[in-house]
Amino acid sequence: MRIYNRFKVSCHKTLMAMFLIILFLFIQCINIIVPEDGIFEGQYFSLTGSSADYQLEVRLIENIQFLEHVYDWDTQQATKILIGYEISTGAINQSSDLGHSFEIVFEQDHMFWDKCFTTRANRHLLWESNDSLVWLFDKNWNIIKQIKNGDLPWHGSWSIGENDGAIIYAEYGNNVERLNVWRSLDGGENWDIVFWQFGKGSSQPQIQHFHTIQPDPYVSNTWYLSSGDDPTHCMVWKSSDNGTSWSDVTDPSPIGTSSQDVHRFTAVNFDENYLYWGTDNELDGKAQFVRARRTEPLEIEIVDSLDNLIRAMIQTSFGYLFISEMKIHNNIGLRDFTIHMSNDSGECNEIYRFSNPGGIVTGFCYSKASKAANNNIFFSYHSGRLIFPGRPGIIQWQLSKN
Repeated sequence: MRIYNRFKVSCHKTLMAMFLIILFLFIQCINIIVPEDGIFEGQYFSLTGSSADYQLEVRLIENIQFLEHVYDWDTQQATKILIGYEISTGAINQSSDLGHSFEIVFEQDHMFWDKCFTTRANRHLLWESNDSLVWLFDKNWNIIKQIKNGDLPWHGSWSIGENDGAIIYAEYGNNVERLNVWRSLDGGENWDIVFWQFGKGSSQPQIQHFHTIQPDPYVSNTWYLSSGDDPTHCMVWKSSDNGTSWSDVTDPSPIGTSSQDVHRFTAVNFDENYLYWGTDNELDGKAQFVRARRTEPLEIEIVDSLDNLIRAMIQTSFGYLFISEMKIHNNIGLRDFTIHMSNDSGECNEIYRFSNPGGIVTGFCYSKASKAANNNIFFSYHSGRLIFPGRPGIIQWQLSKN
């Protein structure tokens, strides 16, 4: 009996030692400086990355899911307004101080909100997933009307926009017969289809789904629309009449690649000379940072490599910041989750890498993130427990340069 008890004690000690070693290695792998009290939610913690040039601090807001970081289309700057909702109650929460505090602005039980867009007039368009409806609120969060456009929402932060009196969004769905582009000319009250393509649920599919649709902030009445996912489905269209008509501007011979996959992206930004994006597919084994001149067709060139597939592209005072995903591509195994920064020359530098020892696959932010940073503070959805601890919610990112 004594030998048995000693054996039990020895086994327990061995198992405890193994657990502590695994826990230590896991913390080392994820490169997170854990707060002493072990509480992540509501506190900043630093990410130690691959670059000595930048520092990232993050704060997890666990009880509220990301819907929108409101963007000012006139100034092309991010505001201090953040909108999310509580999964447990369906209550819509709004922060006016960059996520430091929230107030409930609308409550109704059993609602599942998936997307939000705030107009120039401070109206709010929200996609409600249970009934596939667009809810239109005024600036004080009073209901104006509920709208049935179709069964599909827009994809992410770069899939709806407003310019020159038009609000336009592009549908995102899988294995459906048809995907539509919807436009409102009266602040979101009434909508018409201005463009469509056959989806994979049809006998002659043209695209899998639409990815982005954004107005050109430098050219009046001009919009760009993109799609994916198969190479022949990766296309770009342009409208010069505020969405009434569309022309194919897909580049037949992009510089640096022969693949039409270069047109596959879920986030896009603009300056006076170019459109910019990070590809949502691999070319020569990696995602690519791309720019395109506003010609017809576009003149695309690859600027630099970005490693894994890009799901968000945030404008900061230091350059564009790219957030990737963690998925298996081209049968080469699980690709790391990475964050890159571009500098003035367009070169992209890795500033953080997360190698997940558990082999977890996730799109991480799923293209739901800030379009731009406010004082280098920005936000994204996170999928919860997969890369950072806790439930799905909001990550508040703070970027600084060393």
